Amino acid sequence: MRNEQSFTDQMTHCIKVTKVYDWVKLMSEIKIEEKICMDQQKTFTDMICCEFRVPCSKTTPSTLWTKAGIESISGTLSIEYTSGCGNPLVLIINGKTAASLSQGQSFCTTIVDLQSVELLCQSNPTVSGFCIGEFKIVLHFQPAVDELDLKNVKCFLSDCHGRPLHISDPRSLICEEISDERKSTQVTLSDGKVQTLNKVVVQKKGFITIQLFNKTGNLCKTCTVPFSEIETILLCAPPGTKLECKILHFDCEAYAIPPIDRCNPFVEIVIIISICQSVKTTAETIMEVKGILCEKAREGNSKLITHLFPLT
Repeated sequence: MRNEQSFTDQMTHCIKVTKVYDWVKLMSEIKIEEKICMDQQKTFTDMICCEFRVPCSKTTPSTLWTKAGIESISGTLSIEYTSGCGNPLVLIINGKTAASLSQGQSFCTTIVDLQSVELLCQSNPTVSGFCIGEFKIVLHFQPAVDELDLKNVKCFLSDCHGRPLHISDPRSLICEEISDERKSTQVTLSDGKVQTLNKVVVQKKGFITIQLFNKTGNLCKTCTVPFSEIETILLCAPPGTKLECKILHFDCEAYAIPPIDRCNPFVEIVIIISICQSVKTTAETIMEVKGILCEKAREGNSKLITHLFPLT
């Protein structure tokens, strides 16, 4: 408790403090349009090689091969008729007769749109035995995949490698002043007074990662793109003040726009970024106060703690 004598010890003290000249919260919206190239499907090659035995008594074609759930398939087919019932062996491709082979003959062809391969051993239904030979086909095809789900597109703040980052991470988003010149402008306030403010040019930049999914919900494409936005903010920012910019909230939404041409490998992505930021201008200043300097107990054995009690 201070005694009356201590009030006579009041002195003028100068202390260094941080003065806030202006402080605003702003919402910014950034729109980005990107074209993402969807990887073309790889072409796979497969080979089927086997011996066939077609009953001579069968009057309907026997199926050797048919496609199932595969589009855009082509193949090179070769067949050798080694032995049979004395009658021709008919090769049927895609439901149409492609060749009629006698015993000991072979046949080879390439089909772009291959759907089915059948054999018919032309003979009397009462004849026993088999038409025997070797069948070989080399297939070129693209496996069936799910269609891209244009309604399921996600995006998030990340580093340049696509790793998610929180806005509290100093690497996540850069918000800084990029011009040394702060032009002055006159602004009329709501009460009619004229205030001189400064145009402060601020840049915000970072990275966004986009994820595309197919109809089954599986991730099929990831792409990381940079973004940058420059805006001018009116602040009380006289020479010597420092700009401090802090990101309070970050959100992004991504929308996929399908190409008009289905053969176009590019998907257009529209990204809308919303940023809430706190921007203030500050400077170190010296303040003069009257008060009593009181010494307290030492902290440990080294540091002497002092307190200044301002007099009001």
